[in-house]
Amino acid sequence: MESKDIRNYTLKQRDALSKEKRLSFSEKIMEKSLALEQLQRAATIFIYMDFRSEVITRFCIEKLLAMGKQVVLPVTLVKEKRLLPVWITDIEKDLAPGYASIPEPVAEIWNSQVVSPV
Repeated sequence: MESKDIRNYTLKQRDALSKEKRLSFSEKIMEKSLALEQLQRAATIFIYMDFRSEVITRFCIEKLLAMGKQVVLPVTLVKEKRLLPVWITDIEKDLAPGYASIPEPVAEIWNSQVVSPV
């Protein structure tokens, strides 16, 4: 089986999960991730906002913010073919639908809250 076929098979399996099962798996992934020593020590965390049937990250983002972490999400710059890392402080106020309707940091904070990737 080629990697393209494996990816398509895996996506079909993920898409077939019930909302309850996806939520349950997402919670387990979040618990294990938040318990990692590396995450506990990290000051800044780069994370994506979930889309379609991906692991639900909203709850993890909320917990990271509550822990005082600098939470960074990508802005997709389609024409430039790159991501802009921007930190957020409030999941409700700082995000709006962006590329492909995926929630991204709003344009008003791009300049003041962009994060160096190094």
